[in-house]
Amino acid sequence: MTTITLTETASTLQTAVNEMISLPPRYSSLPGCISESAAEQLRTINARALASNDPSNDIEFTERRPPGYSTVFHEFTPRASSETTRERRRAGNLSLQVGGPPSRRGSSESPSSAEDITLSSTSSRSGAPMQFEYHVKSGYAAGRSTPWANLQLFSRSSASPARGSSNGSARIPKYSSKDLVQGCLELNLENPQNINSISLAVIERETRNLIVRGRLVTSSFEGGVYTFYEHTIVNWTRADGDPRTTFSSPEAVGSPLPQSSPSSSSPTSPSSTTRISFSSPTGSRPGTPSGSIRTKRFDAKLFGSYLWPFSFPFPAEVTIPGLDSEGKAYPTPQTFNEKGVNAAVQYEVILKMTHGVLKADSKLNAPIAYAPDIHPGAPSVLRQLAYSQRSRIPGPLADPFGWTTLPPAIVRGRFFGAANGTKLQCSLSLANPLSYTRGTVIPLHLTIRSSDVNALSQLGVPQCVSVQLVRKVRYVDDPAQSISQVNKSGKQPTSILKTGREEVTVVEKAVWWVPPNGSGSNEVDERTMKILEGEIILASDLQPTCSFLLFNVSYEIEICCFDHPSFKPSSTTSSILLFNQVTIASRHGDGPRPIPVSEPPSDSRRQLQRERRDHRQRAREVNALRFMGNVEMFMGNERP
Repeated sequence: MTTITLTETASTLQTAVNEMISLPPRYSSLPGCISESAAEQLRTINARALASNDPSNDIEFTERRPPGYSTVFHEFTPRASSETTRERRRAGNLSLQVGGPPSRRGSSESPSSAEDITLSSTSSRSGAPMQFEYHVKSGYAAGRSTPWANLQLFSRSSASPARGSSNGSARIPKYSSKDLVQGCLELNLENPQNINSISLAVIERETRNLIVRGRLVTSSFEGGVYTFYEHTIVNWTRADGDPRTTFSSPEAVGSPLPQSSPSSSSPTSPSSTTRISFSSPTGSRPGTPSGSIRTKRFDAKLFGSYLWPFSFPFPAEVTIPGLDSEGKAYPTPQTFNEKGVNAAVQYEVILKMTHGVLKADSKLNAPIAYAPDIHPGAPSVLRQLAYSQRSRIPGPLADPFGWTTLPPAIVRGRFFGAANGTKLQCSLSLANPLSYTRGTVIPLHLTIRSSDVNALSQLGVPQCVSVQLVRKVRYVDDPAQSISQVNKSGKQPTSILKTGREEVTVVEKAVWWVPPNGSGSNEVDERTMKILEGEIILASDLQPTCSFLLFNVSYEIEICCFDHPSFKPSSTTSSILLFNQVTIASRHGDGPRPIPVSEPPSDSRRQLQRERRDHRQRAREVNALRFMGNVEMFMGNERP
């Protein structure tokens, strides 16, 4: 076996390079751009390098990859092969086979009052949309097991259903700002059926509707449910004409879809199979007949397969119905449904088919989830450099543009048994910009100053410092009534939430540590000043910030008073020394992702910590009520 030494390889490469320097640059692969001798030498070197497996070779080949900034405590996942990449690209253009002649099983009967709604979801390969199917089995023919109404939705991601949902553990579609809500509604009727009642002229709004609805639920009483968003996808009546020809054009569904075959336009024969390919939406209004030509009323029976495909972007902003604010738009609130908060934001796709006066309506509610796209700003250049090199981030002194230092807070108090009181000054710095993506960290920097050496040594330690992230959820019990009052009084719309409710929850606690020696932070007089570094690790399922007019989710970082068993703050010292509002984003910003210094807690540990905090909060409330009761009893006994 031929052994390639480092000297021979370097000499051969140098000869080839020297010969190539005098040649023009190789902008193309045409013959003559490089000499044949140089090309032959390069081919020989490459062949020898690939064939060489001599263990004595001192050349070490290492694969250089950028660090996984967000996977510090996880193993690296190798990139997909080229074949997998090609498969994902081919799956990018979704193609769904729908329609087809219906089966001939069972007998045709009138719709019953009972509805049998089933849900099935299909997880496709990564990069391709996920398919969610909702079926209505009964209600058209009693005892039928084959679905006669199918609603299909497609999304790039999924979410867990809301608590108390009838879907159980099934996943639901999840959309982000301006994501395309794509799907189709399909009816398979085995025999000709009269969907509308005979007294059609009396009931003028016998419709087949498919809408998307967003609503705010604050209570089960009247006025506690407020619909702030409603989008009609399909709205067909007999006055709109033949449903096959009405929605046969691509503009009618908001997506350039192929037309059905001419044989499918007959209302007395099943439609042929149609392949649907979703693409970018058009500018026309979906779900309505195209053109202004007056259509002929459709009085025939429905029979065969009917298909209503649709595609429209999920709105990033919505207007408040009934609010006199000149059509001002507000950010669409995210799906919210948590235990302990008496308010919920729900989105659902609603299908309603009416069959007449004496026939029960067929209904189907498909819940969907929404999360806004909130991107934080880029961190400072020095902090980006530290993240890319996986080193410690510079403090406020070394990187003044990378931090926001809050006004200093004064703490006064007394230690147990001490003759004199003590005074400390705390300065908290937050990393810029004040917007942080959930699943990452919030870097913190704390400086404590005091002339009392004993107090500084006992309180200036990580165990006594308490900084927490607090979430505040604001809402009103009756949104419609609050909007009416604002319109009558002429006040600003932002005053609606001032009279509403507020739910406060401590979501995370900061982790602190003493900077290592030689970091620059310890080059201070420790007798008068202590410096601590810390971070708040954000959970990946944390609700992002929401500034909707009727439902608000905000976050604040609070620095609490020192927690020491022998230190008692003075009456003038508040339990919350400082607080500052921050934004929780849902997407990663530009630049490298922040690297946590401490290990993120597991989901079970987070849940246990939340339960303990809730238990301590309830215990404090109970003790406060008992204390007030004892005071009233004592005052009652003292009265003559």
